[in-house]
Amino acid sequence: MTEEIMHKLFGVPFLAIKRPQWDKFPGAEYTIGSDSIMPDGKIIQQPSTHLLGQHFSKPFDVKFIDKNEKKKYVWQTTYGPCMSRILASIISVHGDDNGLILPFVLSPIQVVIIPFYSKKLDMKIKKMVEEVRVSLSKNYVDVLVDDSDKRPGEKFFYWELKGVPFRVEIGEEEVKKKKVKLVVRDNKDKVNLALKNLADDIKNLGAEYDERILSRANNYFKDRIVDCKTKEDIMNAFNLKKIARFNFCSNDPDGASCAEYIEKKLLARIMGSRVDILEKPKGKCIFCGKKAKVVSYAGKSY
Repeated sequence: MTEEIMHKLFGVPFLAIKRPQWDKFPGAEYTIGSDSIMPDGKIIQQPSTHLLGQHFSKPFDVKFIDKNEKKKYVWQTTYGPCMSRILASIISVHGDDNGLILPFVLSPIQVVIIPFYSKKLDMKIKKMVEEVRVSLSKNYVDVLVDDSDKRPGEKFFYWELKGVPFRVEIGEEEVKKKKVKLVVRDNKDKVNLALKNLADDIKNLGAEYDERILSRANNYFKDRIVDCKTKEDIMNAFNLKKIARFNFCSNDPDGASCAEYIEKKLLARIMGSRVDILEKPKGKCIFCGKKAKVVSYAGKSY
């Protein structure tokens, strides 16, 4: 769910991390957290899931009848979607100095229409604006017309700040050519689009838009993970606002003493080990010198 929605749709990459035993949800068999890193180098935990086993079903007497008609205690999981953290991450990961950059699929306003009225073609411009608005709306594109008295530049700045993916401009030239000028929020590209199939063209551009900001976020995320071989490497990674990856003795309770260096000396935390890919440790734990059993990650948290 986290991969399909938060990552692929909203463009927020993450590491699927199994927490060390000392950091799991109390009463759970294990906890898997989804960790993202923000531009300030801080780790934010996104949705997490916990295998509760039968630790809660037994005291609360939650049972089911199996295929042999015998009563058994259920096994449970719990999943926290963390919507407020996801939305905060979208703002942090995609935004720029001009304001928000919202995914097309998520933006409450996907297209804003800016009319450029003139005395000569005033009515024709109004007619074209309304035709475009109705056409987009009928084809399930969320559209708004800004016909306020503000100056054009002021309107441009305002809707860029709000992160609206596309701005459509309609004036005398557009009426004469029966085309609209479309300005893209993230890369500032300008495209002339014919009125015919306008909604489909915008949807296709919207899909490209989302792929582009996802690719940009993925590249940014990959650059934020650093392999570390010493304690000094880990400290440097944190100073560079990055995630440290290193060989670690154990995510079981006996590894908690090694984690204290990260947590107390560097004021960071051991995140745990990835579950979406298999990473084999090599050599020794960089803290205690014992044979490494896992590849672990660590970072500064909020």
